[in-house]
Amino acid sequence: MREHLLKRRNDPVDLFIRDQIDIGYLFYPPCHPDHPCHLRLDVFLRKDTTLRHFDPKKVRFNVKSKLGGADTLSVQYPWVGRERYQVIASCVRIQDREGKTVEAFTFGGDLAISKKADTTHCTLRSPVPILRMDSSSSVSSTFAREVKILLAQRRAKWEMGHKDSDFDNILAKIEPRILYHVCLETLHLKFKHFSTGELDALQRFTNFLWNELRIRKRGMMFRYIPSIDRLL
Repeated sequence: MREHLLKRRNDPVDLFIRDQIDIGYLFYPPCHPDHPCHLRLDVFLRKDTTLRHFDPKKVRFNVKSKLGGADTLSVQYPWVGRERYQVIASCVRIQDREGKTVEAFTFGGDLAISKKADTTHCTLRSPVPILRMDSSSSVSSTFAREVKILLAQRRAKWEMGHKDSDFDNILAKIEPRILYHVCLETLHLKFKHFSTGELDALQRFTNFLWNELRIRKRGMMFRYIPSIDRLL
């Protein structure tokens, strides 16, 4: 019985990540940037520099505050704060010791922070893809940029008509799978009439939106998905 419990505790993903010696961060599972599927992001903040690859110094998340709304959480080594947080839809920014950055966009998820003698380990898990962002025209980067624009527009409209209510407080209450689906629907409507070449980056993006919506609708677990206007 004890051996069985130990096997259950040893998550194969955790074991795989633990074996990645000296990495600074890891998106999991691996996938092509034109087919985003990362449901987990691990960041390792170490006491001493490894002088190998990207060596994170700090990572920034937007998390749900105790009083509602959002707080900016900057995690470094050593860590003396809480171990569990709810991350709201926002960018995640990882900065290394030389000032270089890696960014990703999450639709929301659960953040766990574990502390060891020489490492602070951050694990963000989400039920929908975490989008890695860079300067490329990949689907992942394009999707993240378009969602950021969409949410900025909704924030501006919300703040004009709701002076007594915090947009981040509303955003924090939305289930990530619903927000993801609504963003897919909204962007699909925005881009479906664009005429592009077969291999154009925008065409790859619109193809992704259509295929992802089809898959999501087939396995839909929610009876009702609101429009972006009703959601935010």
